[in-house]
Amino acid sequence: MTVLSAGLMTVRGVGMALAGVAAQTVGVRTAVAGAGVAGVLCCCVLAVAARATARRPKAETGLPGI
Repeated sequence: MTVLSAGLMTVRGVGMALAGVAAQTVGVRTAVAGAGVAGVLCCCVLAVAARATARRPKAETGLPGI
C-alpha cells in the first residue's frame, strides 16, 4: 500500500511538472484546454473498452456480462 501511494504521488508530481512546462510553452488557456481534451479522449477510450468487455460472454458460463 505504501509503494502504491508513493507511486501515485510521484506520477502526480511529474504530471504537475509537465503541466507547468506546457503552460509556459503554449500558454495557460491552451494548456488547460488541451488537458481537458486529453481527459475526454481518455474517458472515451475507457468507455469503449468497458463496453467491448461487457459484451463478451463469460468463459466459465457462456453467459453475457452485465
